[in-house]
Amino acid sequence: MEFAVDSMLGRLCRWLRMLGYDAIFFRGYESDDELINLVYKSSRILLTRDFQLYRKALKYGVKAVYIKSGLLEDQLKQLVDDCGINLSIPMDSSRCPICNHILRRVSLNEVEDKIPEMVKYSSNDFWVCDGCGKVYWIGKHWRDITYKLSKIKLKSSL
Repeated sequence: MEFAVDSMLGRLCRWLRMLGYDAIFFRGYESDDELINLVYKSSRILLTRDFQLYRKALKYGVKAVYIKSGLLEDQLKQLVDDCGINLSIPMDSSRCPICNHILRRVSLNEVEDKIPEMVKYSSNDFWVCDGCGKVYWIGKHWRDITYKLSKIKLKSSL
C-alpha cells in the first residue's frame, strides 16, 4: 500500500514510513483539485482529516480514507481496521520518517563518526537513510514506539 497524506497528518505520515509504508506528505498544494489529480496519477490512497477533500476525492475515483481522530493511536487503529496495515516495524524495509527513502542497514564502522559516543557501546544495529543521510539506531525511544504499537494492537484485537 502506498499513501498520500495531506498536510494535517504529518505525524501519522512519519509513523507510516517507520512501519515500512511509502507515504508521500502533501503540503502547500494550490487547490484540492491539484492534490486529487496528483494522488489519482500516483494510484495512492489519500489520507485526510478534511471531510470536503475526502468527499471530492471519492467523487473523482480516488481511494481515500477520512481520518476521524486527531490522536495518533486512534489514527493508526483506524488504518488497521480500514486498510489492514501491519503495526510491526520491518527492520530491513522501514523508511526514513523524514524523507521516505528506504533505510539501509549498516555496520558501526560506516556510521561511527555520525553517532554519539555512548551509542557506539549501547547499540548493535544501525540504519542510514541514503536520501537525507540521517542515521538511526535502537535507543531509549524504541521502548516508547513499541509500547505505543502494542497498545494499538491490543485495541485492534478487542
